[in-house]
Amino acid sequence: MLTVPMLLINQAAPNKPAGYKEELLAAGEPVEKDGRLVALRFEDGVYHNLRAKYSPGASEYLVGARPPEPPKPTQKAPPPAGAGAALKALLKLIGITSSPTCRCNTRARIMDEQGLQWCRDNEELIAGASGWLSEEAAKRHLPYSAFAGKKLLKLAIYRGSKTPGARP
Repeated sequence: MLTVPMLLINQAAPNKPAGYKEELLAAGEPVEKDGRLVALRFEDGVYHNLRAKYSPGASEYLVGARPPEPPKPTQKAPPPAGAGAALKALLKLIGITSSPTCRCNTRARIMDEQGLQWCRDNEELIAGASGWLSEEAAKRHLPYSAFAGKKLLKLAIYRGSKTPGARP
C-alpha cells in the first residue's frame, strides 16, 4: 500500500492533463483526518501507473509499478587477443607477471591493438637489447637475453595469430 498526501496531488494536478485528479480520487482509498480528506491510499503499483499515464513520455511505464531497469549486458568483453596477450601468457608460465608499477599491461594492449605485423616490424623495440622486455627485466633485476626475448616474441606472434579476433 502507498499513501499519497492530498497536498502533493493538488500541487501536481494543475500540471497534469484533465482527468488526473478525478482518476486518482476514484482509484484511491480516502484517508480522512478530522473529517477532511488528507491523503489517498493506493494498492501497490496503482498510483505509479496512474502517474505515468498522465506524465508526458511515460506511457511505457504503464505495465509495471516502477520504470523498467536498464538491460544488463549479456555478453562479456572478449578476452584480449594478439601477440601482447600471448606474450603475457608466456611470461606468466615462467612466473613473470605484471605488477602495479610496470607498463606491461599498457604495452601488451598496444601490441594487441597495433596487430601482429606491427609486432614483427617492431621486434627491436619490443624484444631488442634495449627494448621493452630488456627495460622491464632490468627494473626487476632479472637477467635478459635479446636472443631469447626475440624468440619469445616470435612465439607470441605465432600464438597470437591463432587466436580468434587478433589483428593481422
